[in-house]
Amino acid sequence: MVAEGLCDMLPEYLFSKNSENDFVYATEPTFAYTTAFVVRRDDSWRYSGIESVEGRRVATGPGWDYSSMSVEYQNYLDDPKHSSFVEVIAGDDDVVDRALRMIRDHRVDTYVDNDLVLQYALNRLGLEEDLRIVRPGLEKKLVERPIFSKKIPAAKRQKLIRIWNEGRLALKGIQEKSLLDKYDVRFEE
Repeated sequence: MVAEGLCDMLPEYLFSKNSENDFVYATEPTFAYTTAFVVRRDDSWRYSGIESVEGRRVATGPGWDYSSMSVEYQNYLDDPKHSSFVEVIAGDDDVVDRALRMIRDHRVDTYVDNDLVLQYALNRLGLEEDLRIVRPGLEKKLVERPIFSKKIPAAKRQKLIRIWNEGRLALKGIQEKSLLDKYDVRFEE
């Protein structure tokens, strides 16, 4: 929609140098998210590279791309020989909520996502007693940046980008911590 000019901006989009023909990125990222896995509380599994995923039933969303965080993990999901171990969750319900319930119900073994999203979802769904977050997650952080349409006038686009960059920088520190506290999540390194 941003590339077509149907909206002026989108606050989070995977950073890719190949995408810059369709829109412009702001300088300041929305966040650089650390990923983590979720497993059942009694599961001692830890992620230690793609070999550790072999034989585990993993959940993902339709069309989701993890390659900016781990090319090996994305290749694992895409490889047809692993199709019986990869559950692509589609439908009307939230993918994260469904993935967590499927882990609880022993239908899949693990799911990886933004650590903050996982913390919030576990709290909101009341699944902290059944599931746990496993760190570290994938090898690299998920860096998402806002994108701005090339279909809007350059002056307007530059003004919006400036507002974004200044606003995002102003949020760092106490204001960012306050926002994270509101949702009972924290950055784990």
